[in-house]
Amino acid sequence: MRRRLGSRSVWLLSLAAVLAVAVAVLLQDPARSTAPLDPDNPGGTGLRALARVLDQTHDVTTARTADSLAETDPDAGTVVVVVQPDQLGPSTVQRLRDDAGDATVVLLDPGQRALGLFHLDTDTLSVGGETLESGCASERWGGLELEVATGTAFPADGCFEGNEGRHVLVERPDGLVLFGAATALSNDQILAAENAAVGLRLLGQGDRVVFYVPDLADLTAEDAASAGPLLPEWIVPGLLLLFFAGMALVLWRGRRFGALAVEPLPVRVRATEAVQSRGRLYQRANDRAHAAQALRGAAVRSARRALGLGRAEPEEVTHAVAARTGRSYEDVHALLVGATPPATDAELTHLAGALAALEKEVRTP
Repeated sequence: MRRRLGSRSVWLLSLAAVLAVAVAVLLQDPARSTAPLDPDNPGGTGLRALARVLDQTHDVTTARTADSLAETDPDAGTVVVVVQPDQLGPSTVQRLRDDAGDATVVLLDPGQRALGLFHLDTDTLSVGGETLESGCASERWGGLELEVATGTAFPADGCFEGNEGRHVLVERPDGLVLFGAATALSNDQILAAENAAVGLRLLGQGDRVVFYVPDLADLTAEDAASAGPLLPEWIVPGLLLLFFAGMALVLWRGRRFGALAVEPLPVRVRATEAVQSRGRLYQRANDRAHAAQALRGAAVRSARRALGLGRAEPEEVTHAVAARTGRSYEDVHALLVGATPPATDAELTHLAGALAALEKEVRTP
């Protein structure tokens, strides 16, 4: 009986542990991202705080592919918020226009690439570190202030004027909205100034909010972007100026060298100068072995000519020289072939003198 109770208690404890793990898994946050401006990013750069507030009064959905956006079936009461619009391509922009229909499309921080894909003016200016007043007649934005840490102002009429008549918020008649201060809506900055009110009025215009996070996997081969639209306008005149400056530098420095000096060829160098120069090189390099080899090679060649041996090997020359001079084979072999290079300059000088004496004996009848 006790064994049955003990076995049953073990099973009950195991079942309780499994249920606890299951509950923990179900209660944990299933959606978590670290991408900037992502509605599922709880970090400082994410938009989760704003998305959670909108979810209290609106139907909030996140679409992470073009197919998912199409499945949400946006209508006139939907606000499609495009996160990281610079990841769009020509094909996905066309799909966005077709699938959005009459919905309001909000581009958060569009760069020059995204503006070019929507055929908009890319002459933007940077803004940041300041608080901007709405400065427009729209009742929706009247009296609001937006604190911008970093952002972009667009060359069109709108609200929250930045520099040189450009505005951070531009609402176009075709339902496209440009908002260049998306970082003001992030979790870190949403409570600054009246950023929260701006965010709720911007994204809460309709009954539904669809956060569209473009996926690079939706791009096709035809979406490959050329570098032209991404380059600043000053790049071409800057390269031309650099080219002409380089040419001027070449002409200026090239004239200082003057005409080329003409010297008759071939240039003849005296044998003594060549020998002395080579000797100085050997001495500077401290290469006694190479110098000794050169001396022995010259002595062997001289002995070949004197004895008419042609291209005989050094061993044959050694035997002939020993027979001619009467010296022993070992003495002549040590001079002409040698196994150990000179260790000092004195030994090298002694070897040179001994070879010179041997050559003199070979030439003497």
